[in-house]
Amino acid sequence: MAAAGPRGPFGGDWTAELVVIDPVGVLLDMAAAERARWGWWARRVGADPAAVATDAAALPVAAVVGRHAPDADPAAEAAVLTARLELLLRTVRRTRGAAALLRALPRGRGAVWTRLDGDELDRVLGRARLAPPGPTLTGLGGPDAAERAAAFLAGLGCTPARAVALEGGTAGATRSRALGCPTVLVGDEGGLGVGASPPDVVRLRDAALIGLRPDADGVAVSLRRESRLR
Repeated sequence: MAAAGPRGPFGGDWTAELVVIDPVGVLLDMAAAERARWGWWARRVGADPAAVATDAAALPVAAVVGRHAPDADPAAEAAVLTARLELLLRTVRRTRGAAALLRALPRGRGAVWTRLDGDELDRVLGRARLAPPGPTLTGLGGPDAAERAAAFLAGLGCTPARAVALEGGTAGATRSRALGCPTVLVGDEGGLGVGASPPDVVRLRDAALIGLRPDADGVAVSLRRESRLR
């Protein structure tokens, strides 16, 4: 794989066996839905909205509930949050370049990992009329996230160094880079707050700045240069 510094392989390619995508932020603009959903839930349970938003950007629903409403019934709160998301689905949109990115991804070279649970993922992708590009790992977050992500890649026969990660949030980007994946942080973290870019992670405004094409070794990933988000 071509070497890439913190600014990424501008003017060159990363050649990968697999492109792993976090749909939230990369393919889906869920900013309005996530701000509304978690703000509403924080008020419902009397939790700090800012703390809830921070954790919701990095953790699956069950973990957020357990941390901020430890005496609540986790299954019941998860159902409430899923129902709230259903009410807000009309605000979920494809990001700029999402459909083109998926069309350009060679067959068998894509996968998905995300903090969303399986039902949430199906709902939001269905709303945007997008299909997952390959195997999926859901509910990713918390202390076992790196281990689960590494096992997921291993199960697909791919090492982290040969998997380019397209991440929609700082937590995922930090995890992917620590695993050894060449990593791109796309968008504004689903509207739940933008953190500082992790070291050696490229930051791009949206998926339209990412190019994919078949390569003899898998898929070539190219990035268009632009200024960092402000």
